[in-house]
Amino acid sequence: MKKEFETTRGDIEGCLKFIHSVVDERKMDKKEKVLAILAAEEALVNLDKNADENAKIRIGIKNQFGNTIIWMKAAGEAFDFFGEDFLENTTEMRLDTEGMSADTEGHIRSILLKTLKEKIKYSNKNNENKISINIARSRYRTLFLIMGGMILGILTGLLLSAILPESANAWINKNILSTVTTVFMNALKIVIAPVVFFSIVTSVSGFGNLSELGRIGAKTFGFYMMTSVLAIIVGLVTFMFLKTGDPALATQMAGDVSQIASDASNSSVSLLDTFINIVPDNFVKPFLNSDMLQVIFLAVICGITVSLLGEKTKMISTLFDNCNELFMKITTIFMKVIPIATFCSMCAMVLTTGISSLLSVLSIVGGFIASIAQMIIVYMILLLIFTRTNPLRLLAKYFPTMLQVFSICSSNACIPLNMKTCRDELGIHPRIFSLTIPLGATINMDGASISLIYITLSFCHIFGVGMTPHTLIPLMVMILMLSIGAPGIPNAGLVLLAMLAEQVNVPVEAVALIMGVYPIIDMFSTANNCLGDVVGTFIVAKSEGMVDMEVFRKQR
Repeated sequence: MKKEFETTRGDIEGCLKFIHSVVDERKMDKKEKVLAILAAEEALVNLDKNADENAKIRIGIKNQFGNTIIWMKAAGEAFDFFGEDFLENTTEMRLDTEGMSADTEGHIRSILLKTLKEKIKYSNKNNENKISINIARSRYRTLFLIMGGMILGILTGLLLSAILPESANAWINKNILSTVTTVFMNALKIVIAPVVFFSIVTSVSGFGNLSELGRIGAKTFGFYMMTSVLAIIVGLVTFMFLKTGDPALATQMAGDVSQIASDASNSSVSLLDTFINIVPDNFVKPFLNSDMLQVIFLAVICGITVSLLGEKTKMISTLFDNCNELFMKITTIFMKVIPIATFCSMCAMVLTTGISSLLSVLSIVGGFIASIAQMIIVYMILLLIFTRTNPLRLLAKYFPTMLQVFSICSSNACIPLNMKTCRDELGIHPRIFSLTIPLGATINMDGASISLIYITLSFCHIFGVGMTPHTLIPLMVMILMLSIGAPGIPNAGLVLLAMLAEQVNVPVEAVALIMGVYPIIDMFSTANNCLGDVVGTFIVAKSEGMVDMEVFRKQR
């Protein structure tokens, strides 16, 4: 509800009383309220000092996209809000700090000075100064922006398809939309390997007792393997009920899948090869190739060594901690352009795929999404069984992040995002999520397992290939192996489907049927993969007593 207050110049006490009243009504913790009042008072002092002699000061509060904003207006000449007066006026603040030590008050004011420029916007129009202060940023702000980007991208794609020729749309897609998407993904790929390496080194080196590390690692690996098996079963059972895949689609195969077929024939899914390839033959190659299993191996070895050497490596341990913070911050900066990348990605998908092609395989996509929904229910049941906490609370707190993950379409690229959510929203200790999230992004591919089993069985239905226990069991084992060590090549999901098609005697060209809608499948797969990682992390952390339940229960 919008509220306003008007008074004469010099009535600082009246203004502060109003500000206190509106801030106290907001659901904010004590620290946020103190900082909000300090910011508002600092702005008020500057506004009042530079107002005209007989000017009226108006103050109001409003909600904008979930953000809570205090605004102030007063007639007066423009001034340099963040100039020298800014620092001088800090000493004039009259906030009631009764019961607060001088050190605490000074620390809070120091924090305020560093954050004011991010919270306050100043402008002067028609000889009226206006100051806006964002006292509570909504956790759903990014959610709204991403949803807007998705919807606007789809609508723009449909509009361009309707008014422009195919050649023009192809040019727009190649030179604008795909360029933005590729640049964004390349930016994320820059930090994937460093984030995984430094976060795991930091986590592992923090374990004083290596038996504790082994226990947590065993719990994590065991949970991820269990959910991978459950995901394959969910996909299988869902297909048995829905039987999607119209045999008439067999005549609609089109597209060049020669490169995918070549990659599939050259890829190995041998369990022995996967195990051997975990250990790299040099230290640099895993980072150049973004081979996550090898990066994780190196990180664990380095982390254990740092832990064993103890005080001798204190400087190195500090360096790893700082590097971890550095690359997490870089990732946070990159994440700010997610809405733009989402818009371009969705628009490109519509231009490339076309509505008719989307509708032709709607049943397969719908069945796959139904499987994902059932797997989410499985996660909620596992949460209830293992932690005795409200699973819907975790799902609600993770949902804004889940939508961001949905738009990124890369489990590895979402590692920093999931870590931040585990810390800030779920209260999980960094020692746990710094290990479990990167590990899960590499070996816990529940969404991918569902897509592989469901789509492969749909291919079999389309081409009339019967499945027996003798062919079904090896297929399920093969998918489980792929979930542990999938090849790190472009269009990996399509390549894996081509591999499985050959395994069950389906033409490799069948992949062409879902190439157009695969971005949609990949979005849901990634979202499910990341949710599975977070659920596993929460369960392991809860079993170790490393969850701050106050943070988990906190409402935003």
